[in-house]
Amino acid sequence: QGEDLATQMRIGEITDSLALIQEFPVFGIGFTGSPRIDLYSSVANLYLLIANQIGLVGLGLFAVTMIAMFAYGARAWRYAKDDPDLDSIHLGYHAAVVAVLVNGVGDFYFFRIDYQASILLLWLSVSLIEEGMCRVRATGVSC
Repeated sequence: QGEDLATQMRIGEITDSLALIQEFPVFGIGFTGSPRIDLYSSVANLYLLIANQIGLVGLGLFAVTMIAMFAYGARAWRYAKDDPDLDSIHLGYHAAVVAVLVNGVGDFYFFRIDYQASILLLWLSVSLIEEGMCRVRATGVSC
């Protein structure tokens, strides 16, 4: 209902974030902070934070990257499921990235510049998915 202070703060962050996206839709405001004193640039949502800082173009590129990774993984799944070791690696890395993407609705740790270790974990998982799929190259999937 939005009566407690934490919920009101979250709603304020989202409102400010949507205002920033409206004002700077294409390339965002960058990583230096809000250009206006009356708007708060940080928001506890991965996708809104991406749109704030690198704009809708950056958010679109992030979405395309994630979709391409999952499309490649779905194609490679046909070959990976026959090998029990590769099967568990394939599912584990994809589950880790899915968990990050779901967690991104309520947290910003995987994009905010202050949390380099979390950002590293996200992109390391993405790269390990691609590396794992390169292992099935001999069975028909190219890297």
